[in-house]
This record gives sequence, C-alpha cells and structure tokens, in this order.
Amino acid sequence: MKIYILRHGRTEANERKLYAGASDWPVSKDGLKDLEELKARLDYSLPDGTDLYTSGMQRTEDTIKAFYGPAPHVKVSGLAERNFGIFEDLPYETISKMPEFDKWMQDLYGYVIPEGESFSGLQSRVLSAFRDLMDRGRDFLVVIHGGPIGAIMADLFPGEGREYYQWQPENGKGYLITAEEGKALTFESFPKE
Repeated sequence: MKIYILRHGRTEANERKLYAGASDWPVSKDGLKDLEELKARLDYSLPDGTDLYTSGMQRTEDTIKAFYGPAPHVKVSGLAERNFGIFEDLPYETISKMPEFDKWMQDLYGYVIPEGESFSGLQSRVLSAFRDLMDRGRDFLVVIHGGPIGAIMADLFPGEGREYYQWQPENGKGYLITAEEGKALTFESFPKE
C-alpha cells in the first residue's frame, strides 16, 4: 500500500509566523503561486484508484484543488491541525509574554492550552483518524498540516529518532510511505526533487 502525505500550501498566517491551527486560513496568493510552480516542476501524479482525503480546512481544500483539480475527495476532520486556543492567530512575540506560555514550555506534550488542546490530544485524534484510513488497505493521499504530519511520522517511524516537529515538511511537500498489513515499512520524500 502507498500512502501519500502532503502539507497544505502556504497561508498568510504562515507568512506572518502566527500560531494558526484551528483558524481556517486559505492558501495565500503567493502560496497558490508556489503550488503552481511546484506542480510545474515536480511529479505529483498518483496511481489510478488512489483515494483522496483532506482535513476539510480551507488551506487543505485549496491545496488538493491546486494539485488534483476537482477530483472527488473525502474530508476527515480528525486530521485537522492542533487547536492553539488562546494562542490562536498570535505571533510568538505575543505568546511568549503570556503566563500560559511558561506552563506550555514546561510540558510541551501534555499541557492543554486554554480553549485549545494538548499535543497529546492532537496526536491521539490524528493517529486514530489516520489508522482508520490505513485499515482500509487502499492507496491514499492526505493533504493535511505540519503538526499532524509530524505526529504521524514520529509514530510510524520511531526508530528515526526525530521529534514530531523535525518531520514537518515544507508547504506543498510531504512523504510517500510504503506500508503492508497496517505496518509502515519505508518512507521517502514526495514528490521527489
């Protein structure tokens, strides 16, 4: 089984370096240009019969449309980005001065951001949704977000010794995973440069 994971195109929140998870930002004009350039330069083709999924957030919808046109796909809300709660849509400079920031830094995985979720909560939600797709035993592509990609890859390939944030690809890029009987075997960059 082949599993393709792509990170959505660049948003204005990415450009402004905001913590934007649950906020439904579209891909920016420059981000759409980037996706067009990537598509012209790299091979995003998929085998016939590959199922397509997104998190349903606007930036993933914009990205799948940029690469695959109006192809039918299914929205899986469990693959959405982390809800940063009171940190949502704020820059690091602002967040780092908030009293909750120190609590978060002391427990990066377990701290539940007020009005948001912990990384552990994100990980549990995303891995459950992703495993459901894997259990179908069909080739599939997901267009999702940096945090969920990091959670998935760190879970599937713990022997690589990478933290989740080290797995986050550039916008419009991702991984091709080969899996068999529900077990991930190998990964490589997708698309290939």
